[in-house]
Amino acid sequence: MFSKQQKVKKILHLSEINPKRTIKKALESSQPIPSKRLWLYRLVALIVLPVFFFMLLEILLRLAHFGYPTSAILRQEKNNIVYIHDNTKFGYQFFSKDLVREFTPFRLSAQKPLNTYRIFILGGSAAQGTPDAAFSFGRILEVMLQIQYPTIHFEVITLAMPAINSHVVLKIANDCLPYQPDLFVCYMGNNEIVGPYGPGTVFAPFLSNLTLLRFIINLKTSKTAQLVTSILEQTGLLKKSFPGWQGMKMFLEKQIRNDDPELYRTYTHFANNLKSLCQLSIKNGIKLITCTVCSNLKDCPPFTSLHRQNLNEMEKKNWETLYKRGVVFENESEYAKAIQFYLDAIQIDSTYADLHFRLGRCYWQMGHYKKARERYKKSLQLDTNRFRVDDRINQIIRITAGNFNKNIYLVDALQKFEENSPHGIPGKELFLEHVHLNFKGNYLLAKSVFDRLSTILPDRFKDNARKNINISDSLCAVKLVYNDLEKYKITQSILNNFIKKPPFTNQLYHSQTVRDMAKTLDSLKSSITPDKFRQTLLEYEKAIQIRPSDWQLHWKYAGLLAST
Repeated sequence: MFSKQQKVKKILHLSEINPKRTIKKALESSQPIPSKRLWLYRLVALIVLPVFFFMLLEILLRLAHFGYPTSAILRQEKNNIVYIHDNTKFGYQFFSKDLVREFTPFRLSAQKPLNTYRIFILGGSAAQGTPDAAFSFGRILEVMLQIQYPTIHFEVITLAMPAINSHVVLKIANDCLPYQPDLFVCYMGNNEIVGPYGPGTVFAPFLSNLTLLRFIINLKTSKTAQLVTSILEQTGLLKKSFPGWQGMKMFLEKQIRNDDPELYRTYTHFANNLKSLCQLSIKNGIKLITCTVCSNLKDCPPFTSLHRQNLNEMEKKNWETLYKRGVVFENESEYAKAIQFYLDAIQIDSTYADLHFRLGRCYWQMGHYKKARERYKKSLQLDTNRFRVDDRINQIIRITAGNFNKNIYLVDALQKFEENSPHGIPGKELFLEHVHLNFKGNYLLAKSVFDRLSTILPDRFKDNARKNINISDSLCAVKLVYNDLEKYKITQSILNNFIKKPPFTNQLYHSQTVRDMAKTLDSLKSSITPDKFRQTLLEYEKAIQIRPSDWQLHWKYAGLLAST
């Protein structure tokens, strides 16, 4: 046997004689790395090591308490009692900090007390009660339950937020699970197109792959993602789309046609998210009431309209001639003649939303309510600034709820609204503008949920229910101190913060809408006499005695006292 040194000398000696042959033999004698092992090494280098690095970074960032909490609900201990409250920074995951929206504040015990029924309201701004959350349908529902079941403690927590859609709502529902919810009430659908990751949004890019979208949402809960975002913001690489919240005006350029393929993928996302919410509820033994969603048909013209894409110049010119002649006759109250010109224009281009709304208004004025309803619905469907829910969203809600026969319940709020609207066409009788409900609308939605909930409560609750009591909207108004003063504030807010700003300024009959609301304000203002003001103070004092833990009553009462 040769020693190691002898082998080396022999190789060197041979290399002097024939170096090429020696190198070739050395290469032939070396063992190549097996293909499977080579791919394993590559996998480790490309995936395992980066994952390990980011896991280590995530751990270090959490130990350093970097960033903000991403759960919708936070815990806080005080006097040996653990409370839960809203997370004001929850929206950072979906909006830039300049545009972030927030929940209505709340605080309650993390451990659900005995004899308590805990309800979480989920959805967007309509569910939150915009413009005044003190009169949301969740608040009215809570009053109804307390009146009907005085021996049971009901906690109704509204975890709704403006501008969010089903992608965000699903995460919020997951965040509620540790806190023993008995019921979810879901009223969502208006923001599917304009909310985060929708095709008409300004907050985040649209993604057609739902799996990737959910992965990104989960990834944003990590401290590492927060660190990367912070670096991009500080270096200026992450540019701001808007200097601050500008309301619906921000979406004006994000027009989505009725036949846009991204619209149908959005409906699929909504259906999958709603299905996941149902499965989540069933898996955790939580009842879910999902509601169809209502929009203002009669008194909310489309925000923007677009002609069909292949309309040539000659066709457009002929269309405009017919349309303008129809407008002239409509303004002269010659509705039959206006209708004929509008119908002739539709033969050229039937995709212009404003045209269908004008037809609906003319049919309404002539008493042809069925035709009016069809045209109003068509104008909503063709509105290219899609802030309102359409029939396809509501059909998904009905079908999804019908596919589950355990713990999932449908409240067809749209049907209730139609039944309580003149000639079955919802309008200003129930709405403040396009989707936000007035007190009557919120009461009707709350009553619809209340009636359904009364059939699914535990028997021990039903046994203690008060009999033969009429919980009217006026009774709920007294409990929450909704009166002419509050109605004046809300009307003023809607006029100044919505109606007088884009995209409402683009709507048909806008000047008439402003004049009508101004008259309403003048009438309400004249009714608020000093005596009425003093009476309102007494109403708050009485309401606070009945509901001493209601912070919103205290807040409003303090505001009135400060204004005297």
